[in-house]
Amino acid sequence: MNEEELYQLIVGMSDIRAAQTTAEYAVTVVNDIKSPLWFPLLEAVVVSYARPFTANRPYGPLPKRWANFADPGQQKLHDDLVETRNKAVAHSDAAVRRVMIIPPGAQLMPLGEVARTSNFAKDVRRGQRGNAPVRPTDWLHV
Repeated sequence: MNEEELYQLIVGMSDIRAAQTTAEYAVTVVNDIKSPLWFPLLEAVVVSYARPFTANRPYGPLPKRWANFADPGQQKLHDDLVETRNKAVAHSDAAVRRVMIIPPGAQLMPLGEVARTSNFAKDVRRGQRGNAPVRPTDWLHV
């Protein structure tokens, strides 16, 4: 093992211990996903755990052998954590972080019903709704 890999392992071990400590703390203070601490602590666990397996300067990620697990459950957990980091925590992947914009006065369908016809999404992409221009900022009330 060279100095570079030794450095990566020492720093990686520190990151994974931080993820473990944060997860242990989270189970003592978070009762359900409605807790205001749930998402921030989840993000901390995901970021800390995944850090050794992502591009880092100057040495890059740990060698691939450190991301391979004999146990399928551990492999799935590892893969899920790194994917969550890449798609939902460190980046805002639109396939994962979906947004539904509902303008004021819109009538919502009862749960389980499907609208017969709707060109609303297509109209918004074109920037039109009927003859009036669509200005999504009119709908945002932060």
